[in-house]
Amino acid sequence: MKIHVSDLKIGMFVQDICGRWINNPFWRNSMMIENFDHLEQFRSSSLDYVWVNPSKGRGLEPESEIEDEEERPPAASPPAPKITKIIKENSTPSFDGEYERARLFSKHMLSTLDFALSDTINSGTVDHQSLSEINSDVVRSVSRNPNALVSLMLNEQFKRGYDQQHALSLSALMVALGMQLNLDRETLTRVGMAGLLMDIGKTALPQALMKKQGKLTEEEFELVKQHPILGKEILTKSGIHDEIVLDVCLNHHERSDGSGYRQGLTNDQLSLPAKMAAVCDVYHAIISTKNYSGTYNPAIAIRKMTEWQSAHFDRSVFQAFVRVVGVYPVGTLLQLRSGRIGVVIQQVENLAKPTVKIFYSLKTNSYIAPEIVDLTKSKDEIVCIDHHSTGLVVPF
Repeated sequence: MKIHVSDLKIGMFVQDICGRWINNPFWRNSMMIENFDHLEQFRSSSLDYVWVNPSKGRGLEPESEIEDEEERPPAASPPAPKITKIIKENSTPSFDGEYERARLFSKHMLSTLDFALSDTINSGTVDHQSLSEINSDVVRSVSRNPNALVSLMLNEQFKRGYDQQHALSLSALMVALGMQLNLDRETLTRVGMAGLLMDIGKTALPQALMKKQGKLTEEEFELVKQHPILGKEILTKSGIHDEIVLDVCLNHHERSDGSGYRQGLTNDQLSLPAKMAAVCDVYHAIISTKNYSGTYNPAIAIRKMTEWQSAHFDRSVFQAFVRVVGVYPVGTLLQLRSGRIGVVIQQVENLAKPTVKIFYSLKTNSYIAPEIVDLTKSKDEIVCIDHHSTGLVVPF
């Protein structure tokens, strides 16, 4: 039986939760609600619904005019009023709220992208309408909370392929970066679409090459380097003539020092959207499993890109990007001085002290009840960002 957490009663047996385990106030998903503290922890959590098993405990009963004595808080103060969750159009949802919203519609977006890319492989044209709808959803989500969709795309393991997730991630990163650069809403929509379509030219390359595991040969890489011009041909054939979309498709592999491809353009010859695309594309590539040189921890990726900045990226654009993802980007696992491990879930003004969700204790070598910690308000501090030795995976 699926019920809202506000309807939980003492004596009910929670069989499972409806949502990410990281939002569960208890480590175990199945448990008996034995006291008022259990109730309050569920009701104050980010969860909306849970599954209860009436065969193992109390069922959902009709509303009683008299509240059960055992469910009253022990404190002498009057009970807090029941709060109805309402998200107004002009309000800013929490990270967890927008993450759950994005998680629900992202599966549809990735499925649509999967179909659109397959159709482009077969027809050589783009379904502009479907992709515009996806892009509108991306812009709305990132505008509500710039961290949530980016975090989802960078950390979730979807059944869809790399190309779909790469396209959606680039769209979200481009919009988030555009917001940091104070671009207007129309331009945000255009750079978001550019993110979705910058690699569309790869659909015109041999798919066996695109699916190859391991490093490409020089000949294969020369062939892959044709995808920007192939992409422009596909876009114009599809009736897409937006200057930003075409510019990003052609020039997202150019570098500030002229070492990139297609034409070896330098920083002063590149548009702002092309400079944005270069940073977003490199970041997602080097933290993904598709990276032939090895996957980087997000925080290590930012350090590497800082080393490459003077040669490869526009300084002001890269600095804005760091303000978007942080010194410790969303999704980075951090070890704290207290011996706890948490995952970065949100950036704050102090980029060196993000908000993390604690979930593991090195002292007990066990998972613990998740706890959100704002490091700007905590005495705890970061001591390590390399999580590979722990054997843990990002729990999103």
